[in-house]
Amino acid sequence: IGTRVWQELKGPPPVVFHCFEHGFVLTHGAEVRALPWSEARVSSFRESAYAPHGGPGEAVEWTEVRDRAGQVVYAVSGEAAVRIAEVATADELPRTEHRLGRGGTVGYGRFTLSADTLFLDGSATPWRDVRRVETTDQAVRVYRADGPGSPAHFSVARRETPYAAVVVALASTYIAAARPGPVAHPEGGCPVASGSGPLPDEPPGE
Repeated sequence: IGTRVWQELKGPPPVVFHCFEHGFVLTHGAEVRALPWSEARVSSFRESAYAPHGGPGEAVEWTEVRDRAGQVVYAVSGEAAVRIAEVATADELPRTEHRLGRGGTVGYGRFTLSADTLFLDGSATPWRDVRRVETTDQAVRVYRADGPGSPAHFSVARRETPYAAVVVALASTYIAAARPGPVAHPEGGCPVASGSGPLPDEPPGE
């Protein structure tokens, strides 16, 4: 069936998250919930855990899986968080590329993307006017093509941006298509895994 990731949280009863190529199954005692990735919204970010004696500790990777209603279904940190995000992204990216290739749009939090335009809170910016889109530990940043030293034109929290890695990957593709020539490689951020997934019947929701 594909990649499987599981993370057990001590109960009783234990919570077990099984992550497959095209979706996940969550069990909590007798309660079972299953969703395909196309029905989920997955956000990845880095956040500092608190040290035993107070104060911020080392930043760790977190992944939150939400349903279409925005409710958190599962949240986890560490290695499992990275692997879950990679599997979910590998399913999301080809589905999104297919929809944009047919002239559609997709929305990820405050971003909406089409093949020729990036919408930021509804305000349109053609890809030819975007220099790069990158992620930091906690934010997704958009830089306009005004000059290398220009500050970020738009910044939003990664936690509020489902599939930030997909946003960055698509941005790199469309910036290169709109402005032929070398394109700055996105700095920081999360790796994008390649893979295949089912084609959508409808665009991803918020």
